Amino acid sequence: KYFFLERYLNASREARRKFADKGNAVFIDLFAGPGKCMIKNEKREIDSGGSIALNREEAPVNEYFYCDISKANVSALKKRSDATATCHVMCGDSNVLVKGLVEELFKKHYRYHFAYIDPFGPDGLKFESLKELAKLKRMDMLIHFPIGAIKRNLSHWIKKENTILDDFLGTDIWRERIPKVRKYKSYKVMIDIFKEQLQSIGYP
Repeated sequence: KYFFLERYLNASREARRKFADKGNAVFIDLFAGPGKCMIKNEKREIDSGGSIALNREEAPVNEYFYCDISKANVSALKKRSDATATCHVMCGDSNVLVKGLVEELFKKHYRYHFAYIDPFGPDGLKFESLKELAKLKRMDMLIHFPIGAIKRNLSHWIKKENTILDDFLGTDIWRERIPKVRKYKSYKVMIDIFKEQLQSIGYP
């Protein structure tokens, strides 16, 4: 997933530079973690999403907003990011914090925003949070779709109402579509629904 983040940041740097040169480029990480990740079996650390964006030298971002629900993660991230007036680290449920964040960003609505959204599983993200972010005129998103966790829990969720998956997708239409396809195609149905939901909030 960090490969795709780097790829996006590289591909968008000239477009971003037009805003960054005027101090108007914003980076948002709703699930920032501690700023580092451990590579399994290799015993080495790498930068996580927020740190990758923060440490870029070419066409950098001017202001950073990080959210994480873990106090330990927030404490570590503050030390690693050297939190300043341009780097804001918030502790709490990002689905709750996002409304206040968008209200704050609306004060300078003309800026360019990029949100890196990397929930550990579907229980971390509610589609309503994406709706909030989409209210901003210039908002790009890179979203990790946690298909593995969804596939593991699908048989359990389909027997219940008002589940984590309903909140994640922002709809319960998946209940109608899943029984009509073979099991191995269920993940594609989920992604198609998610794309439809993104289109409904203004993303082509």
